[in-house]
Amino acid sequence: MEWDINLKSNKNEQKKKFDPNGVMFSTFIRFLAIVIIIVFLAWISEVIFYKDLYEDVKTSDVKNAVQFVENEYQTNG
Repeated sequence: MEWDINLKSNKNEQKKKFDPNGVMFSTFIRFLAIVIIIVFLAWISEVIFYKDLYEDVKTSDVKNAVQFVENEYQTNG
């Protein structure tokens, strides 16, 4: 009989320890951490893989703009 009483009291203690708000909060924190990690990895991949391509386009655009201004300056005086 004592063993049954202890078993029931343990179940009651476990029910008291369960906090649905705490579970929802920890789930939200996990979800937020996963989203932050995904965004960080996407940003890192963009920096690694597209940096050279972006710099090539940027420098060629600058060269074209400088050449255009030089041509306009030469033709219009």
